[in-house]
Amino acid sequence: MSTQKEIALRINEVKLRLEHGPGNVDELVTEFSAKWEISPRTVERYVAYAKDTIRDELKMGDSILEEARNELITEEMRNSILSTIELDARLCAIIEGKLIAEKIVRNKDGNPTRISCLPSHRDIIYAIDKLYRRRGSYRKPGEKDLATPIFNIVVHNEEEANVLYKIKNQP
Repeated sequence: MSTQKEIALRINEVKLRLEHGPGNVDELVTEFSAKWEISPRTVERYVAYAKDTIRDELKMGDSILEEARNELITEEMRNSILSTIELDARLCAIIEGKLIAEKIVRNKDGNPTRISCLPSHRDIIYAIDKLYRRRGSYRKPGEKDLATPIFNIVVHNEEEANVLYKIKNQP
C-alpha cells in the first residue's frame, strides 16, 4: 500500500501528463499501472483526482481573471466619473468667470503674444450650452415635450373645459 505522499506525487505526475503530455487516458492508465505496479482502476482514480485538480485550478484562474476584470472596470468607471466631474467643474468656472485662460494674440508687429484673460461672453455662452447638452437639458428632435402632462385631465363640464384651456394656453 502506498503512503499519502506517494499518492500525492503520483496524482501530480498524472496531472502534469494530462496538462502537457501526449496521449489519451487509456495510454496513461496502461503506462502508469505498469510503472507503479498497481491496478488500472487505481490509476483511473488518480486520473479522476488529477482532472478535478486541473478543473479547480482553472476555476481559480477564471475567478482571478474575473476579479481583475471587475477591478479594471471599477477603476475605469471611477476615472470616467472623475473626468466628468472635473469637466463640469471647469465649465462652471468658465460660466462664473473664474477661469483665467491664456490666449495667443498678435501685437502691432504681427508677432504672437500670450495674454491671460477672463472668459469672453462667447466663451460663457458656449460653456452654458455645453453644460446643458452634457446634462441632457435640451429636448432632442422628436422627443416628447416635457411640459406635456403625462396623464389626461378629465373634464366634467364646460366651465372646467374653459379653465383647462386657459391654463394650457398661458404665455
